[in-house]
Amino acid sequence: MNWQEMAKAIPIGQSRKILHCGSSPAARISQDGNGVRLHCFRCGETEFEQHGPRSAAEILASRRATEQLIQDRVIPARAIRLDDPECPSDALLWPLRTGLSPEVSSDTYGMRYDPDTRRVCIPLDGGFIARSVYKENPKYIRAGAQAVDVYELQRDTDLVVVTEDILSAIKVYRAGYSAIALLGTSVKPSAALRVGAYKNVFVWTDGDKAGDDAYIKLRRRMALYEVNISRIRTADDPKILHIGRIQTLILEKTNEQAL
Repeated sequence: MNWQEMAKAIPIGQSRKILHCGSSPAARISQDGNGVRLHCFRCGETEFEQHGPRSAAEILASRRATEQLIQDRVIPARAIRLDDPECPSDALLWPLRTGLSPEVSSDTYGMRYDPDTRRVCIPLDGGFIARSVYKENPKYIRAGAQAVDVYELQRDTDLVVVTEDILSAIKVYRAGYSAIALLGTSVKPSAALRVGAYKNVFVWTDGDKAGDDAYIKLRRRMALYEVNISRIRTADDPKILHIGRIQTLILEKTNEQAL
C-alpha cells in the first residue's frame, strides 16, 4: 500500500506518522477536504495529491451529520480546537487569513472544527453558527436553543459597527469597538433590536449592491429607534484591512458626524 492509499484511509482532519526514509517513522501523512498530504521531517520531501469528487456515500454521511448537528443544538464534543494538530489546514486558514491565530481563534472566540460536518463552529448567544470550510452549501448553519440572528461583540461604548460577516466583526472588535455581524445581508427585526441598543451606528457592509441594500434596509428599520446611523463603504471588507486602517476610518466617520 502506497502512502496515498494509507492517507485516504485516515478520517478527514486527522494524520499519522509512517515510514518513508530511514528505519523509524519520520513522515506525517494527513487528509483534508482538498486531498492527501505527506511531509517527511527527515528528508524534507513534501507531496500532495488532490481529491477527486466525493462519493455519494461520503456526501450522504456529511448531510446526516449536519442534520444531527442542527438537531442536537450544541457544538459536538467531537469538535476539536483549531490549534489541534489534527485540525486540517483549510479550517485554521479561514480565520488566519484575517490575522487570527489558531490559538486566539480557539481560546478567545471559542472556534472548533467538526470533522464530521467539515465545518468551523463558532459559539453565539443561545447557540452557534457552523461555517462550511470546503464550499459546501449552505455556507452557514445556525443552530441553538434560541434564534440566532446576529453575532455580537460588546465593548463599553455607545458606538457599534455593523458588518455582514463574523470575521469582519471580530476584526472591528479587535480594533477597539463594539461590533455586530448580520450573518449576511438580511435585516430581521430581532437584529434591529440589538443594533438599536446603541446610540451611534456605523454600517460597514460589503462595498457592493448587496451591501448597499443591507444598509438601506437597516436604516429603514432603525427609524423606530433614536440612533445616529451612517455608512462606511470600502472596497475591502473590514476583515481584510489592518487594525490601524479600521481605527482611522472609524475615527474619520466619527469626526464627520460631529461636524
